[in-house]
Amino acid sequence: MSKVGRNDLCPCGSGKKYKKCCGKTQSLANFKAAILEEKMDYMLGLVFEDLSKNLRRLPMALLSMLEGDFAERPELMEKIQHISNNPEEVFEDVELMPLIECLIFDFPWAEGKTIFEKHLAREQRGLRSFVIDNFTRWKDSFVSIYKVLQIDETSFLLKDIILDQEITIQTTNLYAEEIKVGNFLATRVLAKGEYYDILGYTSFPACTLDQIISKLTVIKERKVEEGAISRGEDWLDFLKRYGYLVLLTTIELANQVDFEDFEEMHFEMFRDSLEWEGEKQRLVARLIEDNLIDEFPLEQLAIALKLWHLYCEKMNPRITKPETLAASVEYLISIAMGREKTQIEVAAKYGVSPSSISSRYGDMVDILAELVVPEEEEGMRPRLLAEESLFEISTFIRRNEHSFSDTLDVDEFIEDNYELITAENSVLGSDKFKAQKLLYDAWNQSNIKKKIDLAKEALKLYPYSADAFNILAEYDTQDIEESIELYRKGIEVGKLDLGEEIFLEFKNNFWGFVETRPYMRAKQGLIESLILIEALEEATEHCEDMLTLNPNDNQGMRYVMVNLYLRTNQLEKARSILEKYAEDTCAEFCYNRLILEYKLSGPGKKAQKLMQEAIRCNPYVVGYFIGEKDIPSESPMYYGSGDENEAIFYVYNNYRLWEENFEFAEWFIRGASKVR
Repeated sequence: MSKVGRNDLCPCGSGKKYKKCCGKTQSLANFKAAILEEKMDYMLGLVFEDLSKNLRRLPMALLSMLEGDFAERPELMEKIQHISNNPEEVFEDVELMPLIECLIFDFPWAEGKTIFEKHLAREQRGLRSFVIDNFTRWKDSFVSIYKVLQIDETSFLLKDIILDQEITIQTTNLYAEEIKVGNFLATRVLAKGEYYDILGYTSFPACTLDQIISKLTVIKERKVEEGAISRGEDWLDFLKRYGYLVLLTTIELANQVDFEDFEEMHFEMFRDSLEWEGEKQRLVARLIEDNLIDEFPLEQLAIALKLWHLYCEKMNPRITKPETLAASVEYLISIAMGREKTQIEVAAKYGVSPSSISSRYGDMVDILAELVVPEEEEGMRPRLLAEESLFEISTFIRRNEHSFSDTLDVDEFIEDNYELITAENSVLGSDKFKAQKLLYDAWNQSNIKKKIDLAKEALKLYPYSADAFNILAEYDTQDIEESIELYRKGIEVGKLDLGEEIFLEFKNNFWGFVETRPYMRAKQGLIESLILIEALEEATEHCEDMLTLNPNDNQGMRYVMVNLYLRTNQLEKARSILEKYAEDTCAEFCYNRLILEYKLSGPGKKAQKLMQEAIRCNPYVVGYFIGEKDIPSESPMYYGSGDENEAIFYVYNNYRLWEENFEFAEWFIRGASKVR
């Protein structure tokens, strides 16, 4: 096999250059993390191999650890008796496995040492000092009660309810995928460098938390009275010695809760937490609940209510007929959850017209996208669903030469005539119209072959369909050069299709004319592809063209433009974009404004101030540039202001800029470590 060049595509198939993927030099922190991960897996392998060889000793060891505490739990005694006869089943019992962890780390049953201590003593001589330090912390680990505060792509933020401490978990445990924000867990956390990991855990409903803490307090006091622990010992000492009692108490009380009752109680708490601006908003919420509760699971009903709540917050709707809005919410939820319901069917249920549901479709669908993210890679889907409705309406209005006095007049016309609009378009629509409808269907397809087939079918109907070339460029190519040619073709036919008059008439608001969007998508696709092959000059020209046509920048090209100007040292042009969009305080602009200042004036006071502002804007960016975290293989689909996804999005799109400005990167890393 020939040597892979740094600028070649990475052979792993990620689509990135080798130097930005598998060929990227690991930082010292990443190097240590890789060694630690390997040694952790190795040590745990030794421990569980030891347990597997001594299965018949496990029941007696469990009884010794539990002393008399199993007497109150006859079902536990039955389990231990069962594994005495079937020892190979011990690792299959989800309730016993956390107790086995207590045997490994807490109970001295092998020559006066715990199983873990025995293996650490044997392996210690060959371990690096930072690995030994990490394993020493394992010896002091304990079981406690945790609440899941936050989850991102690589970690969990947990709060220890008993000790009132927060810790970050980075786990490779496949079962951890079932953990959700708000869950409560009884688990042992094991040190993993600066972070922690978990092995087994027992989850329990929030409604049992107070009972669990109360009962553990009683048990702790009983241990004091029995002389097992001194009165001066705090919770930490109790948890280190009696972690198995935390687990048993959790299991016992959690098993007493009826799941359906708990789910209903949880839903009621969520519903009651929603605040409404007026009685009409509350009335719509009641209509949604009354009509969905017998047909939809409570989880989906909660999504429906949250959709209506967000819609009220963002749109502050004027409510003349509550049934219309409730019907619109049910129709959208039905689509999102894969239920086959028509607008006519839902409209009849609420006693409203199907057109009234359609008229609110475009507004609600984008809000629904914030709540229900499809599993497939369909980043454009929510926006194009709304765009398709606009396309239907604008086509009808132009064909019939309607004119309106104001926005209210338009809304009333659409509400009264939407069925007529779609029916007439389906009959009188041109080949161009029919081709674009096929392409909207193609964007919404999860099956790639169907996407491609629909795009080719659209081209047969109308050869000037820019979106057809966009789909083929994204899904039907073998290399980046082929994608570039297809995007170029999309731009070419899109320009011919629109005609020169459209470019003059809609300049400064180009995106506002719905038929220009396939052309603008082709331009964006070409720019992103050109950047991948380092054709920065041509990418810059196309980017400038897009911002000239559409200064409102619905596609976020201003961020790409600043990046390109900084990379090509067109610093005054970069400054002009940052000043033009000065109200934009996202991480992209905060950090690149800092880079611009450094390139113009060096590491002065202004640069120091901008560094502090950038870190306040999004502190998560720092971890990726100082080597604490690895850059994900793909950019996230969605992000929020100041969150970690925004940081990933920034780093993913600007890593090359930082590589090219090595002195700045070194200065930032030194300074950021102090600022944080």
